[in-house]
Amino acid sequence: MYQTSRMYGEALRVANKHAPHLVHQINENLSAGPAVANQSPGEILNSAKMWEDSRDYAKAIDRYLEITIEMFNNKEQLEEIYSNCFNLAMNYEKGKVQEVVAVLGTRLLSIEKFDLAGEMYETVGFHDKAIEAYLAAKKWDKATSCARQIRPAEMSEVWLQKINGEKKQMHLQAGRIDKIVAGGDMSGLEVLVQQGRWDECL
Repeated sequence: MYQTSRMYGEALRVANKHAPHLVHQINENLSAGPAVANQSPGEILNSAKMWEDSRDYAKAIDRYLEITIEMFNNKEQLEEIYSNCFNLAMNYEKGKVQEVVAVLGTRLLSIEKFDLAGEMYETVGFHDKAIEAYLAAKKWDKATSCARQIRPAEMSEVWLQKINGEKKQMHLQAGRIDKIVAGGDMSGLEVLVQQGRWDECL
């Protein structure tokens, strides 16, 4: 009755409680075909969790990837869902990791979870994207560490210069010239002199 009326979420709930042997088949129907279009975000999430609980990680990942940033208003909840999806791929479906990160990274950037996006990108070797994400998060040390992994060395140096330039610009905007000098950039001394901050030049 429940499946013919497309109440798959309710069917899963009832089966989970009273007929566990039917859960797999109902979730199979829930994850494919015309039923997919009629599901709420919560139903998709529950379906993904059931696949995960039954250790069918490939299907769990696919279902988690169906959860877009428009489905939940809570950015922390989305971050948790995407982090879990990534971890499942890393642990159980390594062949899909780059594909998963390509999707999740973009979504995390859209909800301003730059640090996690950077970590995912770096893990799969998307160094350029990782550095851009770290820069957006103002994680200078992570960006620098990632840039040093890039080959050839000339390209690594280009990124390091970009990182230092953005970091310097941030300090300039904040009036923290001392931070620039402390980092070994003597151009900061010129700014201090221009501003008459003689004591800080010593």
